[in-house]
Amino acid sequence: SPRSLSRPIVLASFQGQTPTLLASTPDHLLSARGDRAFLMDALGKGQAALNPGSPIADLTFWSDPPRPLLLTRSGALHYFQPSGGPSGDPLTVNLEDPHTLRVVEGRAYLADAQHLLVVDLQARKVLEKVDLSALADPIATLGVSPAGGLLALGTRGGRLLRFEVRAASAPPKATPPRLAWGDLRARHAMGISALCEIGPDLVSAGRDGRIHVWDRESGRARRSLVAGRGILRLEPIGARRVLTVSGHSVRTWDLERGRESLRLPLSFFPYDASLAPAGDRLAVIGSSVLELWSLPERRLLVRKDLPRSSSPLRVLLPGPDQIVLGLRSGKLVGYDGQGEQRWEHEVGAGGVEELRLHAQGQALLTGSGDGTVTSRAVA
Repeated sequence: SPRSLSRPIVLASFQGQTPTLLASTPDHLLSARGDRAFLMDALGKGQAALNPGSPIADLTFWSDPPRPLLLTRSGALHYFQPSGGPSGDPLTVNLEDPHTLRVVEGRAYLADAQHLLVVDLQARKVLEKVDLSALADPIATLGVSPAGGLLALGTRGGRLLRFEVRAASAPPKATPPRLAWGDLRARHAMGISALCEIGPDLVSAGRDGRIHVWDRESGRARRSLVAGRGILRLEPIGARRVLTVSGHSVRTWDLERGRESLRLPLSFFPYDASLAPAGDRLAVIGSSVLELWSLPERRLLVRKDLPRSSSPLRVLLPGPDQIVLGLRSGKLVGYDGQGEQRWEHEVGAGGVEELRLHAQGQALLTGSGDGTVTSRAVA
């Protein structure tokens, strides 16, 4: 079938452990669990084992050609060659149990619970270390704008901190112009669950069920919207709208007018949701049901009752007429746009815990509970 997927290729096995860290480029994959990492091409060939000698906190690629970069919980950045071999000595960054690594324009941004660090990757030099222990509010998330000029931190207590990062030619410094956005007009009472960038704004979703819209230049809270507790998904749609999945409903929000623009009622509690690449369709799964919605028409296109033994964990919309479910049994099941099953594949025991597109949408990447990572081409 032209809508089927190729046979799976087992890329790596972590011997009963779930691979929790994944990164990819159009031609490469990097996966890790504990102190083990594997580098391979998009089809699982040329596999190389990377051994930093310490549990891995986060990983990514940098430079051209892409080179693996690993951050360990012992507080070191490990550089590797494109082939997977070590590239010089690791850079000690003096963070206590760091948890996040982001790379933009040759700079790495790292965070532990109380500090933010900026590193020049080419020079292997720490440019700036910001101590945020006075907040008494641990850092939970870190995001960097595509151009690298804006950085945002989310804390466990619900604050959103904004930093401006000066150009590389200027004295390297990360300056918080107003300290913390959460100290201005609004904050999340129960922590931040999701962040996205849309137009001139950053949008944050909190576990308290609120969406805050922040002007990324001034750091001021522009709007606060009540979306309902348990926000499962926060996705930008077009220029000025976002989509949320929470409780028993799917909603879209007009950020310019500050109000709800669409509500699709669900008869079940959602486990996972996936927006089509074109942004016009949404698939939502519950414990034993799959629904496909047309957002422009505000219409339910497909509702399919699933066998209770299926127990879907993940859903993905690779294309307009493709729906892929990842099941607790370790199977991938493919449906067409009418909800008819077209194929079924075993990808590993322990449940499909990771399901995403990679290689510019040409391949499907899965991570299973038994530690198996697979990649298959989307035919």
